[in-house]
Amino acid sequence: MEKYKEFETWRNAALTKYLSDRGWKTTGDHKMLVARAFSAWENNIPVQPSAAELAETAKKEYEQLVEGIEDPLQFGPEAWTTETEGIEGWPNVMYSDIYDYIMKEHPGKDQTLNNRMLNAYKEGKAYTFYTNGWLQEVQSCKRGGLVYLRAKCTPSCKINEFPHKAWVCCHQTGTIKEAYCSCTAGLGQSCSHIAAVLFKVEAAVRTYLVNPACTSTAARWNVAPGKRVQKRKCKDLCLKNDKFGKTGVYL
Repeated sequence: MEKYKEFETWRNAALTKYLSDRGWKTTGDHKMLVARAFSAWENNIPVQPSAAELAETAKKEYEQLVEGIEDPLQFGPEAWTTETEGIEGWPNVMYSDIYDYIMKEHPGKDQTLNNRMLNAYKEGKAYTFYTNGWLQEVQSCKRGGLVYLRAKCTPSCKINEFPHKAWVCCHQTGTIKEAYCSCTAGLGQSCSHIAAVLFKVEAAVRTYLVNPACTSTAARWNVAPGKRVQKRKCKDLCLKNDKFGKTGVYL
């Protein structure tokens, strides 16, 4: 109880600062402040970082996030393609890609989070963001063999505030490389706004809006290839095995 007695000798101003630095309440009389300060000390409550320190930490984390890729926040408006014009070239993101991305960041350590994010497709905020129009237009940009997607999403609690800005970086085949959102949980790379972008892309892929077949596109069924087929000997043939985003050549 020696520490308690030490707190009793402190003035209210000192007790208030001690509690404020740790994010605890600073209201009450001297006895209440002493008891609260002793409780904070006994529970080893750390000093909370200042706003400037938090901003600097967030900046460093974002710099680490975009290492190895171009920073989408630095792209000019002319670099982005509208949703209508660019949807056919969106990455081939499937449900399994979203699952793999979430599990990569949380490999079995937080099943509650994984289940929440995966169930978000039909039950959580991410799905409602997508279906109710809170997620705005998804724009795309292709650079360095990667596809960047960005969209704004209206905040769920404060709809009159500026929308959150989310971006996702994917390989053309659908593998998700990095993601970010300007919301509080954005640097965690698995907030509902990021998930809403991914689920919208997945829905576009599932409904054949991404990389559509020629038979599913108007006025393309009877379009001739404009290339004359010529006979060749087997030894002169070049065999190709085409997959989405990849082409294997066998000579």
